[in-house]
Amino acid sequence: ATYFLGRMSSNPNKRNYFLSEAQKLAGKDSQRNIIKPDAVMLNEIPIEMFFDVLSVNLNPAKVKATDLVYACFEFSSGLIKTMIVRNQIVQVTDVASDFCDFKINTSEEVLKQVLAGLRNPVTAIASNDLIIDQDVAFLRFLASFKP
Repeated sequence: ATYFLGRMSSNPNKRNYFLSEAQKLAGKDSQRNIIKPDAVMLNEIPIEMFFDVLSVNLNPAKVKATDLVYACFEFSSGLIKTMIVRNQIVQVTDVASDFCDFKINTSEEVLKQVLAGLRNPVTAIASNDLIIDQDVAFLRFLASFKP
């Protein structure tokens, strides 16, 4: 039934959730990476792809339906991204928001490494490679996504 609901859904987040849950129920849940990413490989992947992956990997069990979170990213390249978590769905825009729950200033390279698990976010914050005005809120935000 879960597989059927996933296949029939036109909403990408809903589809991903149901198909992932169907795999878990069938015992086919595999979280193994075939190729371990490295820093050179990450440079070839556009930052937009990381935001696309994040937008469908929000773990709905880790956020409330009433949560409203604005995460504002400003990269050293000049690129701006705003992630809005609302109704357990993530929306990514290229527009700076007037309101931010927390602001992240970093390079695209550092954020890619943190999201790929090559770099510890706490270490990146301590070394000022990730500059965040609300460290704890950002770490909680990261924890709400599936690895």
